[in-house]
Amino acid sequence: KAAQRDIILETAEDCGSFRRPYFLNKRNEFVYVLCLDAKCKVLTCKQLGEGSVNSANVPIRRIVEIALSVNATSVILSPNHPGGLAIPSNDDIQTTYRLAQAMEAVDVQLADHFIFSESDYISMHVSGYFR
Repeated sequence: KAAQRDIILETAEDCGSFRRPYFLNKRNEFVYVLCLDAKCKVLTCKQLGEGSVNSANVPIRRIVEIALSVNATSVILSPNHPGGLAIPSNDDIQTTYRLAQAMEAVDVQLADHFIFSESDYISMHVSGYFR
């Protein structure tokens, strides 16, 4: 954990490279939240849930609690789509908007929402799904 706190993730590529190993060879969908401080330093990275091949619950209240508990200034949500494409589903898009609103209410920024597949990932922020 101490070494993780020395990691700074300033770009979408940094985040994608950091998160990629968490999803290698996963058959079920996993959801993680990554909390960062104002200098984009990793505060914590927590698994939020595991689902079936095509669904995992995103507990927005728990994400808010985790972010506040480590005094994060921003969070990055990252689920995987095992066996699928790194393309946001309608559920992913709706979750992004709901989470962004919840984070804004507690003065924490939703910096990005990454979707990982077996061989690729997409940053919803870079791809224009939200600003």
